[in-house]
Amino acid sequence: MDDRYSKLKKCRVKFFKLIKTRHPCDVLRVRYWFQGLMQRVGSQSAYELEHEIEPRSFARSNGRLIYRGKWKRYEYGMSCPRVNLQMAVDSRFPGSRHELNHPIWSILKEINSDNLDVETWFEMLDPNLRLIVYKRGSTADGGVLVRKKISKKLGVALVKQSSLDGLAALLLYWYEAKNNNNFELIESVAKFIFGALHIFCAIFYFRRIACELFYILKENVFCCTKWKNGEFGVDEFLFEDYVDFLAGLLAANAEKFKKDNIEGRVEFAYDVLYTFVKGFDIFMAMRIKFLPGWLDGPPTRAQINSYLVEDESWKWGWKHIRRGTKGMVLDEELFGMVKNARLAWGI
Repeated sequence: MDDRYSKLKKCRVKFFKLIKTRHPCDVLRVRYWFQGLMQRVGSQSAYELEHEIEPRSFARSNGRLIYRGKWKRYEYGMSCPRVNLQMAVDSRFPGSRHELNHPIWSILKEINSDNLDVETWFEMLDPNLRLIVYKRGSTADGGVLVRKKISKKLGVALVKQSSLDGLAALLLYWYEAKNNNNFELIESVAKFIFGALHIFCAIFYFRRIACELFYILKENVFCCTKWKNGEFGVDEFLFEDYVDFLAGLLAANAEKFKKDNIEGRVEFAYDVLYTFVKGFDIFMAMRIKFLPGWLDGPPTRAQINSYLVEDESWKWGWKHIRRGTKGMVLDEELFGMVKNARLAWGI
């Protein structure tokens, strides 16, 4: 196991310990900021990063090197850097402070409260994102900007942002739908969030925060959504498999993208997930996996059949992925598995 991966495993263990006493968003936002700086500086450790950014904190005494070692705490998300340090770092690496204090962290903290001011938070998002979310009103409105209602077209546009702002906007639409008890819309927006999270975590793969970010969204969004097909059945480790696979495809096709061309990588990731460019099996495998949620009594035969088709389709997709073959259509193999599953259930 390489040293970097070992450290990130320790960060994950530390995360689940820290959130017993600190809000997970307060832990993760510092880790996200720290890992972003690691990438931009090209450092391999908290020691190297601290030496690069705060060289004055290093000194020698009696032939021994003495330094604060506070950046190790930032690596684990144990404490948040003070404002003066945030500003000093941001002067060298513009945008880093915004990542640390992005609205999404506060939105996630309040996502299941009754006092989240949706309009105020929308106004705090990136101006380019607001151009997607708002439109000019009618002449009767004096040409003022009016926020669009969520739709498939808008949802896809926000998924393709692959940014904290795009995720934040989707979270606000989900909160709004939940407050209006619009269960169909709640589920639709939750699916957009799930897809956006795939792409976002794959694009920023080297920040290694997929497991933790997914955990926060699972607890506050996905498990708080009433799904038609059952109970939400994706855990942090399964989701990490999704992200690892998608990030691997992006790396394998890196020659198709210009350097730092995030838009190209996002478009490719979206096509892989939703337009079958790499096979129908990926579409089936990367969907939400549901567990039976028959709470209103014994399931009907139709419910069991529907569950089996969904479950076997998901397995069929991963079978192709694991053995490196391409499942372009739902072939006889899948229907054979469904038939055998039905026999095992006695239906």
